[in-house]
Amino acid sequence: MVLAAVSLSPMLAVEDAPRTAPPPTPENDVVENYHGGQVQDPYRWLEEAGAPAVEQWIDSQNAYMDAVKSGFRDHGAIIKRVGQLALTSTITAMGTSRTIETSDAGPAMSGECL
Repeated sequence: MVLAAVSLSPMLAVEDAPRTAPPPTPENDVVENYHGGQVQDPYRWLEEAGAPAVEQWIDSQNAYMDAVKSGFRDHGAIIKRVGQLALTSTITAMGTSRTIETSDAGPAMSGECL
């Protein structure tokens, strides 16, 4: 297994520029009982796809990320590459995970993990 770490600090226009905090994510007091164990799920409300509160949260997070990435000197190249990588798919069958890349996603990314 190969792990890679990417530092975005060299790509920032101004490394020490103050940034606003990301929009808050409300937490709800939701506790489920699974097989006798209590599991807290304060973000359960985010599972309601299409709910106005969820869509508003997504819009605010996207606006925040747009503001952050616009400060990167190479943000156009980053956005292009992330878009290419988003074209990949993961297929899992019987405990084997395979990543299949589309033809225009750049360097090969196919692999197998047992």
